[in-house]
Amino acid sequence: GQWLRSFSEEQNFQHDFKKADKTKVKCTFMANKTGLAGLHTSTDYEYLSLSYKDEQTKLVIEMAKDGILKKPDLQSIIGVATKAEGQVEVFIPKFKSVF
Repeated sequence: GQWLRSFSEEQNFQHDFKKADKTKVKCTFMANKTGLAGLHTSTDYEYLSLSYKDEQTKLVIEMAKDGILKKPDLQSIIGVATKAEGQVEVFIPKFKSVF
């Protein structure tokens, strides 16, 4: 899929990514310093929602503040996916999705 607000290749950078087993690997991160996205913070999690070009599909990222994902909070996931987007700086590992 294509992002509604694309990431610029010029803003990509190499950085450590910490895996679930606490080891680190170098990977390419995508950056969008002036992007619009949905953002929600709870006691234990932060949620980020990024729209795809069709505006019907969104990627929701659930990030545990302590680094340990537990049972997903479906209300927060749905909430951030339907929330009005605001200005945020986004830095996420580069990936490709096909659907």
